[in-house]
Amino acid sequence: MDSKPKRPLSVRIAQILLSILSVIFLVVLVFVVWSWVSDYLRFRVGTRRTSDLILFLSWLIFALSSIAGVLGMAQRRSWGRWLSVAALIVVFIFFVFVLFGVVYYPGPTLYDGYAGAVIGITLIDAGLLWLILHLSFSKNMANFFSSSLSPGSDVPPPPPSSFED
Repeated sequence: MDSKPKRPLSVRIAQILLSILSVIFLVVLVFVVWSWVSDYLRFRVGTRRTSDLILFLSWLIFALSSIAGVLGMAQRRSWGRWLSVAALIVVFIFFVFVLFGVVYYPGPTLYDGYAGAVIGITLIDAGLLWLILHLSFSKNMANFFSSSLSPGSDVPPPPPSSFED
């Protein structure tokens, strides 16, 4: 009997993190659609801009791709792994921008809170970077995702052709 390798901890962490982010994004999108419907019902139809629609579609694409990545990783599919890595890279880039915003424009905060924010965001970035690199290049990940059976793997190979004597 073919035994599948145990699901690595980093896969579980990535699935949980992306599931939480997907739920947050989908809840925000529901509220955005609700505000659009309420504005429409109040006859303020012309207040929407193209940038709102582009932002809405980008959030929707991110949420759906991270959900697809979580489901793909649950089925041990390689495309799920790479969709999850891409979603984590987007989150990592967001936190890098947040870090640069805190460093260059600290605002009227106390020094202790400022230092804590920089340290906290740096630790989040370091953890995300470790998770991205581990999901992308670890041999455990290659073994875990290559052990899944492809849909046509139980089909026997074709017979040899008549040209082979």
